[in-house]
Amino acid sequence: MSYDPLRRIHMRPNLDQWRGDEPITLAEAVALFFPEGRGPVH
Repeated sequence: MSYDPLRRIHMRPNLDQWRGDEPITLAEAVALFFPEGRGPVH
């Protein structure tokens, strides 16, 4: 079994499901704020 760095995001995919003071990793923050992947490229 491999480690999934986004396992908590899979359990709680919406920002509303997280407490405001809960620490998250950079990878989790990116997945929460940009769920569709990369933002628009200009």
